[in-house]
Formats: sequence, C-alpha cells, structure tokens
Amino acid sequence: MSEGEIEGVAEGGPSLAVLHDLDLLVQEYAAPAGRRRLKRLGLPIDGVERLTGMRAQLAAAIEPRWLMPYERARARYGRGMAAVRGHTCTGCYVRLPATARSRAAADLDPPLCPGCGRVLLWT
Repeated sequence: MSEGEIEGVAEGGPSLAVLHDLDLLVQEYAAPAGRRRLKRLGLPIDGVERLTGMRAQLAAAIEPRWLMPYERARARYGRGMAAVRGHTCTGCYVRLPATARSRAAADLDPPLCPGCGRVLLWT
C-alpha cells in the first residue's frame, strides 16, 4: 500500500465503515492508555499523523449526504456508526422495525437509527 492509497476502499468509492475504523484507530492512538496498550503489543505509536491524514483524505472523498450524519453522531456520541444485531441498534439499543433493512437497501440516503442518529451497519 502506498502513502496515498487507502487499503480496503473499494473501486466504487470510499466507505463509511473504513472511515469509522480509522476514527477508532486515531482514538486509540490519542488516548494515553491506548498508547501504552499499543506499545505493550509492540506496535509503533508514532503513526497518528499519518492516520489523521488518511482520515482527512478519505472523508473528503465521501459524499456529504453520507458524511454529515456520520460526523454529527460521532461528535455527539464518540462513534458515528453502530452495528445492527437482531433488529437492534447496538449504539442505543432501540429495536428497529422489521422493514428497516429493506427500506435502507432501497433508499439512497444513509440508514440512520431513529433513536441515536448513528449510521446503521447491518452485520
């Protein structure tokens, strides 16, 4: 992977899931406890600037209609995306209607949790 390339980004465009993963890595690097944990694991702890640069590059490539709800939820809750398990948002534990997944697949807007506003990711 070259310096300007982001591994895991499909040809069709960047993914909010990849952005979410980068955000979690940056949070881990930024927290003192996270840095100690990474150092104990033998991982380099000097790459936070590179990660933030990759994050900025990826965020710039994502459409605003997808990025804005994600950033709003991330600012409010610390995480902008939540997995759905058993028709339940794992961010706020609101039970979603059975038709939520099919509506999200047919809709062009990002699937948002009605309870917390996080972007939903069906696993």
